[in-house]
Amino acid sequence: MKRLSHHKGKVTEDEWHKLRT
Repeated sequence: MKRLSHHKGKVTEDEWHKLRT
């Protein structure tokens, strides 16, 4: 699992791709 805290105020790459769809 990717760490949510990786990006400040941003989502993980996984979630980011889902949001961009």
